[in-house]
Amino acid sequence: MDLRAFTHRSFTGAFVTMCLGFAALISSIILLPIHLQRGPGLSTLETGLLLIPGGPAMGLLGPTIGRLYDRIGARPLVVPGAIGMTVTPGLFTALVPHVGQWTILLLHVLLSLSLALLFTPLFTAGLGSLPSSLYAHGSALLGSSQQVFGAAGTATSIAVMSLVAGTDPTVAERASGVQVAFGMLTALAAIAVVTCLMVTTPRDDTTGDDTAAPGRTPRGRAARRRTRVVVTTDPARAAACVAAGWSARRWPQAARATEPPPPATARASTPGPRSCRRPRSPGST
Repeated sequence: MDLRAFTHRSFTGAFVTMCLGFAALISSIILLPIHLQRGPGLSTLETGLLLIPGGPAMGLLGPTIGRLYDRIGARPLVVPGAIGMTVTPGLFTALVPHVGQWTILLLHVLLSLSLALLFTPLFTAGLGSLPSSLYAHGSALLGSSQQVFGAAGTATSIAVMSLVAGTDPTVAERASGVQVAFGMLTALAAIAVVTCLMVTTPRDDTTGDDTAAPGRTPRGRAARRRTRVVVTTDPARAAACVAAGWSARRWPQAARATEPPPPATARASTPGPRSCRRPRSPGST
């Protein structure tokens, strides 16, 4: 994988924030069943049913988050999401030993909604900030980091809980261990509040900038917005175009010339350089 993707500030912010988000998500779905089964004494089936609503809430909110991203951009979504991801583990830390199962259900749904505000905008804005030559590497980095940091967060949370609760803990000792583990997640989530500020909404013409790989041609709307075509038979003007770095490789074939083409006689008598001549249509002679 090409680590030059981390030279782009928005991608780096999205990467770190997403890693912390997955650590909080996977750790919470491991810690909460342990507490619910050993604390309030719920069965395995009851625990599973209690934690079901968080997943559908996150999935159903996805299309709405996508439409909001198109309308208002990434930062107005990821900042509230990061704040919610920080506040919710903090509430778990303070309330776990003292509240019942329905309060835990409500807090879990709130955590899921906060993560829904994060994941879709982070993935879109993070990859959108990269040039096309780094798309594959950025996607691989984001995809693999989700599993790695989710597993690392879970292992660290369980280790902290076990160290605090001891080898043969009572219900109160285990609840205290879960509290400390959620406190650690709160501290990690607070970092995401800072890193999410690095995320910006990419412009439409990001894929058409000059940071793309050599020889690659900008396509689509980016190429149409950033490309200016000049049709000329004036050798001096053609030479100026070439000196300015103009190249036929950057011209979309369907682009409309900004000047009318010269007469056929002038074109035949003083043809301009190939790089500054408008491409003929397939039906022309």
